[in-house]
Amino acid sequence: MEFVEGDTLEDVLARNVARQQLARSPVPGLRFDRAWYYIQQALGALAAGHALGIVHRDVKPSNILIRRDGIVKMTDYGIAHLVNPTHGGRAPSPQELAPGTGAYMSPEQVLGRPLDGRSDLYSAAIVLYETIAGRPPFLPSEKSEFALRMDQVETPHPPIRSFVPVADIAVEQCMWKALHKDPNQRFQSAIEMGDAFRSAFGIPSTPEWRALGEYAAIASQGSTLEPARA
Repeated sequence: MEFVEGDTLEDVLARNVARQQLARSPVPGLRFDRAWYYIQQALGALAAGHALGIVHRDVKPSNILIRRDGIVKMTDYGIAHLVNPTHGGRAPSPQELAPGTGAYMSPEQVLGRPLDGRSDLYSAAIVLYETIAGRPPFLPSEKSEFALRMDQVETPHPPIRSFVPVADIAVEQCMWKALHKDPNQRFQSAIEMGDAFRSAFGIPSTPEWRALGEYAAIASQGSTLEPARA
């Protein structure tokens, strides 16, 4: 197993949010360009995994490692599974929660429904939300795990511009799409989602971002598994 020397995105966010609060910055989280630098790599990793038919199911800041040289690694595939999962289709009870972390779970994951890559993209959108807002849409410190999961199913997320007023309306629109309760109304692939947010942030395409899409295409061509619908 590879040893990754660096920090988790969770650690990076915690330090940055503390600095931003002291400076009374209008952006409570990371600058858009820095947030995109990390998130584009996470989306690239998800795109490749989805091309292989793998759903991560636990995308969150503590599972995103950042090496000292800035390379991002998606980690902890402990509850990942292949498309066409075996998990049942009934809603879990408070005593029997579906695997995952409530603050970052998609509605369909909470409800124990069949998952594809779009579930991971919902979680990635929450990570991006937290990266620029300094907090996720629903705060774990304020609610129980079960209440957090029910919020993912029933409660609209707070507008991102309520925490980041400098965000363009295009960022808000992308976030609403990315965090739609219905997976059919979300972005259908990690690359599509990344292109939308990159444009909303006003960041030009780069060879690095285009290469991530190419890697996902190579993974899809070389896979003998059923591709994720992502």
